[in-house]
Amino acid sequence: MEQTTTCISSKTLPLSIEYATTGYAHDKDELAHMHDCLEISCVLQGSLYCAVNDDRFLLEQGDLCFINHGQLHRATHAPTLQSKRVTLIVSPNVLTRNSYVLEHFVKPLLDNRAFSHVKISQSNTIATEVRTLIERIDALERHQQPGCELEEIALVHMIFRHMYAAYCAVSHTNVSYDENISLQLAMTTYIYEHFDQHVTLDDIAQAGSVSKSKCARLFQKYAHTTPIDFLNTYRLEQSTALLASTNEAVSRIAAQCGFNQQSYFNRLFLRAYNCTPKEYRKRVQHGQRS
Repeated sequence: MEQTTTCISSKTLPLSIEYATTGYAHDKDELAHMHDCLEISCVLQGSLYCAVNDDRFLLEQGDLCFINHGQLHRATHAPTLQSKRVTLIVSPNVLTRNSYVLEHFVKPLLDNRAFSHVKISQSNTIATEVRTLIERIDALERHQQPGCELEEIALVHMIFRHMYAAYCAVSHTNVSYDENISLQLAMTTYIYEHFDQHVTLDDIAQAGSVSKSKCARLFQKYAHTTPIDFLNTYRLEQSTALLASTNEAVSRIAAQCGFNQQSYFNRLFLRAYNCTPKEYRKRVQHGQRS
């Protein structure tokens, strides 16, 4: 799945807005990932599948999805040839520290591990309202007027108000937390923190205190890939950032990302991105200069 992403990151607040266009050019799905931020994704055009933990569902034009922090998620192929989406990624630290609001509204949602995500249909006016709020944050970041951060924080709270309402609407349902998710997150975190080192299947399984066979089953269930393929794909993603932002030798970048042999790195890179690391660097850095 070819993906073109434009990211607008705040210079002063822990938030960013990403615009992504996806298509079938390379038939490559996004790698499942997680972070400590809240994520609100709105489909602007077309449709795509969103997977959160082991739940996979279709998002069509106008739909949005709230994703709680610490959840494994990714975007995957959908029936349409191309889709466009905007995603607000914001740290919970932006939310007020007022004790009453924190205890009654923020912590109940953030601390409820069973509340992983909720889909809002385009037929619900909330979807349109949230998209408009994200657009306003985008405009404030682009124009950088004095004190714009105050308004951005206010807009984030308005979005969280809708997220809390959605949380209340589903919190009465009997949704239990699957402890296997915690095991998967522990193994995923281990990969994030040790990808640049020598990592074996045994190491990944031990991070979750599970057998190698259960490790493989959990990765297939939640990430739809094998543990080693997940590790290598994450390593490749890290290498693209270094190729784009530095002039380090390809051999050094391969080693920094955990590949002992540059030939193996080159082969995996070509398979994933349909170009060599040097070709990728030339294309990306040329695009940055033009």
